[in-house]
Amino acid sequence: MLERIFDPADQEAFARLSGDYNPIHMDELLARRLLFGAPVVHGVHAMLWCLDALCPSFDESELELLSLKAVFSKPIVVGENVCMQQSAARLAPESEVHVRAKLFVNGTAVASISAKFRVAAIRTAYGAQPEQSFPRKVSSRALNDAQLSAMSGSLSLHLPIAAAAILFPTIVRRLPAMQIAAILATTRVVGVYCPGLNSVFSELELSWAENTADCVEYCVSSFDDRFGLATIDLVAPRMTGQLGAFRRPAPRQQRGYAEFLTLVEPQEFAGCRALLVGGSRGLGEVAAKILCAGGAEVRLTYHRGAQDANNIVADITASGGMAAAFQFDISESVLPAVLVSEREWIPTHALYFATPPILSGRKGVFSQQLFNRFGDYFISAFNRIFVQLNAIGTRRFLLPSSSYIDEMPPAMAEYIAAKVAAEDAARILEKSNKGVAIAQPRLPRLATDQTATIAGSEDGDPVPVLLDELRRFVGTVSRE
Repeated sequence: MLERIFDPADQEAFARLSGDYNPIHMDELLARRLLFGAPVVHGVHAMLWCLDALCPSFDESELELLSLKAVFSKPIVVGENVCMQQSAARLAPESEVHVRAKLFVNGTAVASISAKFRVAAIRTAYGAQPEQSFPRKVSSRALNDAQLSAMSGSLSLHLPIAAAAILFPTIVRRLPAMQIAAILATTRVVGVYCPGLNSVFSELELSWAENTADCVEYCVSSFDDRFGLATIDLVAPRMTGQLGAFRRPAPRQQRGYAEFLTLVEPQEFAGCRALLVGGSRGLGEVAAKILCAGGAEVRLTYHRGAQDANNIVADITASGGMAAAFQFDISESVLPAVLVSEREWIPTHALYFATPPILSGRKGVFSQQLFNRFGDYFISAFNRIFVQLNAIGTRRFLLPSSSYIDEMPPAMAEYIAAKVAAEDAARILEKSNKGVAIAQPRLPRLATDQTATIAGSEDGDPVPVLLDELRRFVGTVSRE
């Protein structure tokens, strides 16, 4: 079994080679608000890595691709360890070879690849060769339903050999340049043009064809708006096939602060000094706006989303609210001094909304690694923060739990187990520390970046749910 970790440098090299700079792959800050919560590896990059690793398993002959199928069932997050299981078999006639591979992350299958090659004693002549330059960098398009349904176009083919050989030395040496260039162009079709900006590449299927094409031509043959699924017909040099791509949801936007001023009594949270850990988006953003609208003073923390946090603070303060933002990584052992050393601003309430991407696991398989990651957030980091705030006088804490504990979706065992453990740990802290209260409401599925899905969902509005919870949590505040 081969293993590999794709890092940001790999991402940059492949984006330059393929021309697919979609932000879901390349923009760490924006990707945190997209479907998977972090940058993900190009599916075609992972597929070509597999083919490059499998080619040496039979001989050193020149090859031609007869068929290729890849299904990208789950994302590979940049920095994750990817394992490849492989097989290769000679077929009748003896000049053909069939290779298969599956990719796994934390024991969960994320992609399957199947390819058939012909050992080429005499390679088929191609009418042209790809350009040796890198594809021009083009911003990904954002298409509406009508535009996507009617989308078609063509792409020139590029393969700068020296750069390609660094990433894929074996297939560059053994496969026709036009075939490699055409495969690279498929990720540009999906990530840049169709569906473009809001896309997820789900499937690729190519087969040998007698044609004289010298570019890649694509055309949407069907679009299912219920699931955002586009089927794209493809014609390429000596190949035809189809691509499958979903249009993923755009980042969810929460309401502007002005609307909260109409929903909350002006002074119902007056006297509350609230520290929100993880307040730069999602439920943390909503809670910050609710509390400020009710007269609370809020300090919110962010990890990487400085611009998001500053936008929230600007929105609140422009209408007279009291808010400030501070950078804090929950993996650090000590809170920033500015949050805990000002005796005139000891938080009366601390709210903990920090969470990693909530990617579901594998049904019937428990991943210790995934459980540990959730535990680091919901138990270890919260405990470190609790100890420091309790020492300076904070006595009211909010650690939201989840209704998934009651519903028990089978592919979320690690998340559920970590939330249950967090509830138990918080109850122990409560009993062990006089005067401390830790609220743990089991919140339903609410509309945030974390709950967005390709097919869409009927997620609840977080505003009324959090408003009710915060009214219970804050209660009557001492006017010290």
